[in-house]
Amino acid sequence: MLDRFVTAVKKNMSNLDFVALSDILDSLAQVYFLPKNAEEFFEQLHMEMLRKLPTLKTSHVHNANRKLLLTAFHFAVFGRYPETLIKLTLEDKQFINNRSGSRFFMKDLCKAVSIERPDLLPPSIPTEMFMDTKPPQIYAFEKDVRHFLTNLVGGYHNYSLISSPVRNFPVFLLRMRLDGELLPATRHPSFIPPHMHQMIQNVAVVPLPRSRFCIGSRHAIGKTRLVLRLLRAQGARVVVVPHFDWDGKSSARKINLLRSKIFTQKADDTVE
Repeated sequence: MLDRFVTAVKKNMSNLDFVALSDILDSLAQVYFLPKNAEEFFEQLHMEMLRKLPTLKTSHVHNANRKLLLTAFHFAVFGRYPETLIKLTLEDKQFINNRSGSRFFMKDLCKAVSIERPDLLPPSIPTEMFMDTKPPQIYAFEKDVRHFLTNLVGGYHNYSLISSPVRNFPVFLLRMRLDGELLPATRHPSFIPPHMHQMIQNVAVVPLPRSRFCIGSRHAIGKTRLVLRLLRAQGARVVVVPHFDWDGKSSARKINLLRSKIFTQKADDTVE
């Protein structure tokens, strides 16, 4: 169905204004649908958006600048950072204001750009846009994963609860020597820098409840994939705990799953 949708979009792209094109990108990013010939499609979409950019200011959309911000963010979901759109968005001072309802998206975009395209980050962005002001909220699923993780690694002192780079997902960060020995968590948790990866590795355990996937599917949504990609880009070995491998399983199965993924598995986890 989405293939037919994309085909129709490609045929009629020249007739669509910026808002319509942005909404199309939004819908594809939500479910993370990569069209056939994705590179060609996204480049065509990007060029058409640039051509239609003047129509954004005259459209019916209530806040044109917010639409531009969301467009840049949805491109980032696919690992794309169109320079003109990024520059226009990050230079907009209204989203830096604490009272802006779009500040959360602005912070996420700043973090994503700083990790994957730091060359596009203007020096005027305040450092507070990269800081987490409060720990992530954890709910029943994450609490259950934390309970078994704590038992496995011998206590809270062997891992840190941090926020994912974007979207504020709860992540349990472990620091481990290559022989499997865990290092105690630090007061201010951070990722081991790349020059130390031959001795110590970052292990990011990411619980993935049902809300991180498309409804009734094992296909991860766009923001889930963005989070995992940015964690990898920061030097973490990503371990995912999806709900379909966890819910309804015995305590022994849960412990064994975590033990295998953290201490035996060497490669990153991937999602469908």
